[in-house]
Amino acid sequence: ITGSSDCGIYLWSPTGPHTFSDSIAFEGHTGPVTALALSHDGSMLVSASGDKTVRVWCMTSGELLDVKLHKDWVSCLYVTSDNCLMTGSHDRHVRRFARLVRPPSKSTSTKKQQLNGTANRPKAMSSPIV
Repeated sequence: ITGSSDCGIYLWSPTGPHTFSDSIAFEGHTGPVTALALSHDGSMLVSASGDKTVRVWCMTSGELLDVKLHKDWVSCLYVTSDNCLMTGSHDRHVRRFARLVRPPSKSTSTKKQQLNGTANRPKAMSSPIV
């Protein structure tokens, strides 16, 4: 998993030629991605950005689960052993947020789609790396 100055987050295949076509993109940040962390069970990805936000993503569906705000660039983050989120920002604040908890799925059909990988999958990139 990598974060980029192009505002993207990419989940790469461990095999293959490592082109964008082999990656899955989590899109939503409007500033450079400055830090990434996984929840302890690996079900959620947390990203920090120069757009003053921290975003929580579902790793299986790519769904954006939550957005936390700072007043300036968010430069670092950490997920504690009990799944609390700690963030640091250029606004000179370190914040501790409540435990990261995945919300229950909205419907049975959505849950089935999530289980078979058809609901809100992150977009696969199609451009080669230059």
